[in-house]
Amino acid sequence: MNAPRFAAKVGALPRRKLFAVSRVYPRMTVGGAESDILVLLEDIGDTQMIVTEVEGPAAALAQARASGYMHLQAPRFHNLWKALQCSPLVHLHTINDHPLAPLAAQFSDAKVIVQTVHNDFDTEASHFVDHSIVVAPQTRWRLAAPNRSTVISSGIAVPPEVQPRLPLNARPVRLLEVRRPDKPM
Repeated sequence: MNAPRFAAKVGALPRRKLFAVSRVYPRMTVGGAESDILVLLEDIGDTQMIVTEVEGPAAALAQARASGYMHLQAPRFHNLWKALQCSPLVHLHTINDHPLAPLAAQFSDAKVIVQTVHNDFDTEASHFVDHSIVVAPQTRWRLAAPNRSTVISSGIAVPPEVQPRLPLNARPVRLLEVRRPDKPM
């Protein structure tokens, strides 16, 4: 009798693969945050990717780059809790879309729970994490524990002050025509 059949017969669960990092993200569609996640999956090995909601075009790349990939089915909380037991480090992204993710991470006994905040969100969940990485600095004040947060750049250089706009007659103007060749202007 082989090991999986024996384990099923005696009611034992198969051993789980352990991952160094579990990343939880609500959707793998197309967007800036999804692009960041794909870079993290490529550059940081031994990562399990857990998608809690929608799969889209980025899912195929995430599956190829992650050491483990899981698209959770209902009941999501129980499955998420079980999946997070595979890693000592849990990284949550945009937890507003899945408010029970920090709680599932707490119950999983993960040693470190980190969240990345890409936009405006409810602050209650920051009580459940050890550290917050804030991509939108203007939302840092909303964190329940701003002393446990780090502000990072989103990669878009923003000048410290907005420069005044020049009047139209003082700057070059380039006209661009975009149309189908069979349609006259």
